[in-house]
Amino acid sequence: MAASATIEVRTRSAFSAVIAFCDVVAVGVIKALAEAGVTVPRDVSVVGFDNIELSQYLPVSLTTLDTRKKDLARYSISTLLAQLQGDGARKGGDRVTKRLKPKLVIRESTGPPSGRRG
Repeated sequence: MAASATIEVRTRSAFSAVIAFCDVVAVGVIKALAEAGVTVPRDVSVVGFDNIELSQYLPVSLTTLDTRKKDLARYSISTLLAQLQGDGARKGGDRVTKRLKPKLVIRESTGPPSGRRG
């Protein structure tokens, strides 16, 4: 569905990039663009979100945002263990907030807009 919408938009107006909800959707977008004769990244850049293992092994490796799931899991477990051991006792259900900045992993699916290439 997302891929067909991408192709429909492509025929109506020029665009230089697609930022997908997740890497799996980005893979579908790349496939649909290829079927429509659009080359990634020469014609359109594609970016995913979540850095799944597959994204680095595609014929055109996928640029993606790594959401640092392993770091979040480590932090969550250590916080939970601290609370269970009494080291991090919190009053009446206070929330713990930890912000992890995603990391941009630049691979082959992105490049400068085709109108600016030499």
